[in-house]
Amino acid sequence: MSRPPHPPVGDAVGGGAGTATWVHDVSQGDRHQQDLLGGKGANLAEMTRLGLRVPPGFTITTDVCRFHLEHGSTPPDLAGEVTEHLTALEEAVGRTLGDPSDPLLVAVRSGAAASMPGMMETVLDEARREQGGDLDADHLRAVVGRFGDVVREHTGRDFPQDPREQLDLAIDAVLGSWNSARAVLYRRHEGIPDDAGTAVTVCAMVFGNLGNLGNLGNLG
Repeated sequence: MSRPPHPPVGDAVGGGAGTATWVHDVSQGDRHQQDLLGGKGANLAEMTRLGLRVPPGFTITTDVCRFHLEHGSTPPDLAGEVTEHLTALEEAVGRTLGDPSDPLLVAVRSGAAASMPGMMETVLDEARREQGGDLDADHLRAVVGRFGDVVREHTGRDFPQDPREQLDLAIDAVLGSWNSARAVLYRRHEGIPDDAGTAVTVCAMVFGNLGNLGNLGNLG
């Protein structure tokens, strides 16, 4: 049986008080809302509440994962909410996703309420930065290959060229990894409900491509 949707954490980008949303800024909520925001999202919200510096970003709630489990797709209005929060993130960082000269780099991370170390996917969506030079050709091919493998495994689709489509597929890959064989086996062993779901946290990356080092792919 699916769990009922959680009450809203607070005002969303473009929304008013009491507006139920699928996506929340990392400044919304606190550590007690792991069931909705996942462990990572709730911890980021708590650190923000305490006045600590955290990377700007947003969290897609566990309700989206449960919707995905029930319907086989994400909610039809999710893309619009992601766009609103992505725009706010771009404005906060001063960079744009897909900018050829100075792109916004984001980490797309799974985050269930119960810790499931190594069981689900984390995708670091890193583009070229003008800090320390480009990735060399061999490293770039390896980076793209790892990202492509994650996306193909959990969405059945090939690596896209459009940066926003890459982000959307990375989100889908994280959601799909909730039902990967190893995640299901781990939940059964630990007694974690199958309908708990995972949140997806999208944050600006806080380091550049210094010294020809990059990190994009499956860290799960």
